[in-house]
Order: sequence, then C-alpha cells, then structure tokens
Amino acid sequence: MSVDLQPGLRFRFDVAWNDGPLVANPTWTDVTADLIAVDVSRGRTNPTQTAPAGGGTAVFDNQDGSYNPLVSNLDLLVPAKIQLDVTTGPNAGGATVWRGFIAGWTVRWSQAGKRSIAEASLVDAFAVLQLIFGGGTLYTSTTTGARANDLLDDAGWPSALRNIGALAAIQQSAHGCSPVVDALRVLEATEGSFLHVDQHGRVAFPAVTTRDSASVAATFTTNPASTNPHFVVDEVRWSDDDLWNRIEITPVDLSTVIAEDTTSQNNYALRTLRIYDTLHPSTSDAQTLANRLLDRYKAPRPYVPRLELLPAGDPEGVGVQVRDRDIETLIRVEHAGIAGGTFTQDLFIEGVQHQITADPPLWRTTWALSPYDVPQGGNF
Repeated sequence: MSVDLQPGLRFRFDVAWNDGPLVANPTWTDVTADLIAVDVSRGRTNPTQTAPAGGGTAVFDNQDGSYNPLVSNLDLLVPAKIQLDVTTGPNAGGATVWRGFIAGWTVRWSQAGKRSIAEASLVDAFAVLQLIFGGGTLYTSTTTGARANDLLDDAGWPSALRNIGALAAIQQSAHGCSPVVDALRVLEATEGSFLHVDQHGRVAFPAVTTRDSASVAATFTTNPASTNPHFVVDEVRWSDDDLWNRIEITPVDLSTVIAEDTTSQNNYALRTLRIYDTLHPSTSDAQTLANRLLDRYKAPRPYVPRLELLPAGDPEGVGVQVRDRDIETLIRVEHAGIAGGTFTQDLFIEGVQHQITADPPLWRTTWALSPYDVPQGGNF
C-alpha cells in the first residue's frame, strides 16, 4: 500500500527482511501502514567536503510488538535493505528517492506503557562498505573507474548498485587491509569528482568533466507575493573556508606539483591546499588537476547553499522535481525577494534530505547546493 500525503502525492516504505545487504534485487515487504515518520539524508552539505555515510531514522508504530527484537517474528538483527518511494505528478509516476539499510532498532514506551514506538537507525551504502576490508590485492587497472569496479567486485558489491563513469588515468597499486570506502576515497581525490550514493542506492562515481557540460534541468523562481511558498530561498553564503590559492598535489612515488595564483594571494593572503598520495601516473596528470582546483577555488564564490521544498503543496510541480532530481543535477534559482535584491544563479545539488510525517501529513525536502562554474570538480 501507499499513504496519501496530499491528493496526487503518495509515499511507500519497503523493507527486505529476508535478503542480505549485498542482494541487488531483494523481495520487498510494504510496511508503510506502520510508518509514523522518516528523516533521511545523503550526499554533502558543503561543496569542498567528501560525502560521509548517509543515514537517518524511521519511526514505526509498535503497539503489537512487531518491531521489538525481543518479541517479533521478524529477523530484526540483520542489516535489512529499505527503500522509500514517492508517487506524484499528473501521470502518477513513481520513483525511489532513498535506498539504504536498517542498522539497528530502539523500542520506546510512553503514556505509562500504553504506547510503543520503534525507531530504526538507517544508513546508506557507504556505511556498509566501511565495514568491508581489502586484503592486499595488487590492482593493475589503469583508470579510476576500472579500479573502483575492481574494489567493488572484490567487496561483493552488486554491479546493479553502481554508476561508475570516472576516467582518470592511474598507476597500479595495492589495496591493503583497509575499508573499501578508504580506497575509493583515494580514487575520488585522484579523479577530482564527487563520489556519492544516489537515490537508487548506487555507488556513483562520475568523471571529473561530467559537470562541465551540464544543462539546467529545472528553474525555481521565488514569488514574494506568495504566503505559502512551496520552495524557500533563505540565505546567500560565502566563506573563506572555500578559498584556496595555492594547490599542492603529491602523487605516490612522484614529486609534488604546484598551482598558485599570486593575485588571489595578494588579495586574500596565502591559502594552501595539500593533497597527498593520489594515484596519478605522472606529474603532468597531477598538474592538470591542480590547475583545475585552482581555477575553481582561487576566488570567492557567493552562492545559495540550500533550497527547501514542500512538495505536498504542489505535487504536480515541486513534487515532480523532488521525485526526479538528484545529486549532480544542475538547477537554476531566480530570486525575486521583497528585500535584499534579485538575482539568478545556477547551482548543483550536492546533498538531499527528506523529512516525512504521516500525521500530520508533511513532506519537506532540502537540497544542499553549490555554485556552477567551469571547470567543475575537485574534492579533497
């Protein structure tokens, strides 16, 4: 079943109780009728950071003890898969907006023991891959994407739960006794793109050039006359934490390369970013990334850091955007505020948070954003 938050907007929450975490297409059980609330996020909130493991909570009605590990017939002690689907729009189209795992349960009572709820702790793919260790394999693959697939193959990660497009050249190297995620982070630093988990639960690793040719997928124009907006722009931000005017990259077994901008250093003082132990096969490859990072971070970049959306109020407009847009999507914000001036800015979605309650019905989605500029890429 699914639950209507508003005419034309429904959600569904499924759990795969009987399949392990590495099963790509498990058997789902619909538990939407018991769901009280869910709050999940993934990606990053700052464009200069890597994505931590995503996660959140789901709260269930537990009056009959179904979600109490000491009572239930369900196997609540395994990292069961979960997925959150939303159906919206004029054609009632549905899509998964978050997929991950249950990592634990907490059962609580209230009203002198007359009321019970169960809270599931949720995590995404990165949390699982953080628990899988490499075994000293020497890899000879020559691109970041191929190496990522090698690592995920050895971890038993299903090919259906990957979206790998990275292409940077790399040197051969051994993956020692460390989490798979740590080895993927080295590849991320070498490629210069954004390693993340997408809405379908896939490990996504695009090429560093992917954003260079992006086109705007949706435009959000604020309306100062509206008393009940379905999306909100409440801040423009710039921080010198996002400014670097000297980039130093030291690949494994190679000398350090440097890219710097003296004009920026004179204006903002020297700000050095050092990146160690990348897998670039030559200093020229490392220099290309250093130059790219310098172009991106040598000057201030004020931007809208987030967009808050309320799809229940506009299921055929904002609801469709929440359903269809994900991390790496380029959007446009046109702000026509009563105060503070008007502006237009193109931004990439860097992180996604969904907050849903069944009663009272509420769906709030928040996109963390970063400014579009060419060339894109470069995380550290």
